[in-house]
Amino acid sequence: MSGNNGRHGDGTFAKGNPGGPGRPRREREREYLAVLSEAVPLEKWRAIVERAVVDATAGDARSRDWISKYLVPEVLPELEQEEVPREQQIESILARLSRLRLLKESKAQRQDQEQNDDDE
Repeated sequence: MSGNNGRHGDGTFAKGNPGGPGRPRREREREYLAVLSEAVPLEKWRAIVERAVVDATAGDARSRDWISKYLVPEVLPELEQEEVPREQQIESILARLSRLRLLKESKAQRQDQEQNDDDE
């Protein structure tokens, strides 16, 4: 082994080095997420997301970018194949958001109907 914690000069592990214990458990992240979940319950989060969708649809670039980070991969395969004008890319993203909203509303209606059926 080399003399620097079982690593080569470039930082890679030297032969025979068993490595370390690995990344610590994500307990700290779980604690932060628990606090965040308490501060922002699901209904508040839903309202935040719905407002962002409204703002993005109205043309707010920051809302659109925030939403797209969650919904759209870094490079859309269909956009990678050819040059597509920015406005067309935005329209494509907004169309996807509209479809997602319709799917969400449809799912909520089905759940309401099922709940009503169960109540009867």
